Amino acid sequence: MIKEISSKESFERIISSSLIVLILGHGTIYTLFPNLLFNFAMLLLIALFLFFHLLNKNLYFEFLMVVYFISHFDFIPTYGGLNTLIAALSLILNSVLNRNKKFDHHSSSLLVIFLVSILFIMNVSGWILKNPSEPLYVVVNVMSFLGYITVFIVAAKVGFTSVRIANFLKITTILAVYNVLVSLVTKFGLFETQFTPVLPTFQFQFGDNIMMGTFYHSEIYGEYGMVVFLMLLPFIGNKKRENISNATISVGLIASAINCLLSFSRSAIVLLVLGAIVYFVFYYLKVKSSRSYLRYGPILVFGLLVISLLWVPLRLGFIVERFIYEDLAAPISFEGEKNLITGEGTPRELAFSYFLNRLPQEDWQIGYGWGVPNSNKIAWFGDPNTKRADFHSLYLSLPMLYGWSGSIAFILLIIVLIIKLLRRMRSINMFLNYKELIIPSLLLMFVFLMINEYKISLLRISTYHMMFWIWLGLGYATLINSDSKN
Repeated sequence: MIKEISSKESFERIISSSLIVLILGHGTIYTLFPNLLFNFAMLLLIALFLFFHLLNKNLYFEFLMVVYFISHFDFIPTYGGLNTLIAALSLILNSVLNRNKKFDHHSSSLLVIFLVSILFIMNVSGWILKNPSEPLYVVVNVMSFLGYITVFIVAAKVGFTSVRIANFLKITTILAVYNVLVSLVTKFGLFETQFTPVLPTFQFQFGDNIMMGTFYHSEIYGEYGMVVFLMLLPFIGNKKRENISNATISVGLIASAINCLLSFSRSAIVLLVLGAIVYFVFYYLKVKSSRSYLRYGPILVFGLLVISLLWVPLRLGFIVERFIYEDLAAPISFEGEKNLITGEGTPRELAFSYFLNRLPQEDWQIGYGWGVPNSNKIAWFGDPNTKRADFHSLYLSLPMLYGWSGSIAFILLIIVLIIKLLRRMRSINMFLNYKELIIPSLLLMFVFLMINEYKISLLRISTYHMMFWIWLGLGYATLINSDSKN
C-alpha cells in the first residue's frame, strides 16, 4: 500500500479541489459560454488540473472523492455529465503521462473482471451495431461510459482505510446537509436561479411540497437520502472515534432523513424505516445486549425532536396525504391481482407499459450501448422526444442499453458484492474499527438500493449513476482491505 497523506491534508485537498472544479465547471456550460471549443478547453483544463494536482501524485482516493463531490451537481447532462467526462479525461491522461502509477493493491476478482468485460463488450457492440448517434455524441457516449468504468476500477484498487472511510463519511455528510439547504431555499422561495447547477432552486413538484435537492428528480433524491442514512447508521454505534466525531455522524443521519422526507417518496421513506429496523435486529443479535442500544438513544431522541419541530413548517404531513389521496400520487392498493413484472395493479402500471410496448419491437441480445440522455431515450422509447425519463425501473431499463447478457453482468456485479459482504459479516467484531463497520454499512445500503430500484432507475442521471459506481468500487475495495490490518 502506498503511503497515505494525513487525514487533514486529504480532507482539505478534496474540498479545495472540488470547489475549484465546480467553479471551472461553469465554463463547460454552453448556455453560459456558447462556444464548443471553449467548453472543451475548460474540460481539458479541469482534467489537467486533476491530473497534476492529484493523479500524478498517486492520490487516487482524493481524486475519487472529488468526482464523488461534483457528482452531486448536474453539469452539462446533454453531453453525458461533467463528472463522467473529466473522470475519463483525467484517467486517460494519467495512463499516458504518469510513469510512476502506484495503486494500493492490484488484486481483483476474476469474476468481477469477467463481468466488467462483458459489460464493456456489450457497450461496444451496441455503439457499433445499433446506436444512431451523430459522431460528436458517439464520442461523448464512449467517454461517459469510460468515466464510469475507469472510476469503478480505480475505486476497487483504493486502500479504503479507517482514515479514508472517515473522510468519505465527512464528505457524504457535508453534501447531505447541502442538499437539505438547497431544498429549504427552494421550498421557502428565498430566491430562484437557473444560472448554476450548484444551486438548482427553481426545481419543484406539486407546488412547494416535493423537493429534489440537487438531483432534479424527487424519487432519486429520496433514494439518495435513504441510502446515505443506511450507510451512516452503523457508525453511530461505534465506541471508537476515528477522525470523525459522533456529532458529525449524527448530523449526517438527520440530514439524510430530512432529504428522504422532503422528497416525499413513499418507497424510500418506508425502506429507510425498514432498513433501520433490520439493522437494529441484526445489531442486537450480534452483540446480544439490549444495553448496547443506549448509545443510539441520544441521536434517536434528538432526531425525532428535530423532525417533530420541522413537521409543520416543512409540511411533512404531505407524505401521509400521498398515501391516502389518489390525486397526489399513484394509488397503492392491496386488493385485486398484481403483477410485479408488468406493473399491473401497482403504482408503476403506466410507466411499465412503455417497457412492454418497447420490448417486442427489437431483439435485445444487443442493446444501444450507454449514451447521453437523448441516446438512452432512443434505446428506451425509440423516440428521443418521448416525454418520459425512463421506464421507472433499473431492471427494465438495462436490456435496451446493454442487451440481455450485459444487463445480467450489471446486476451480478451488485449481487456478487452483496454475497461477499454477507459472508464477511460473520467475522466482524462490530466495535473494532471503521474497516469493519463499513461492511454492514455498504451491505445495508446496497440491499435496500436494489429493492428500491424496482421502481426507479439510477441510470436516469449521470450524477447519481456515477455515485453508484463509486460506491460499488469502494465496496469491492472494502472486501480486500478488511483482510488487512488497520
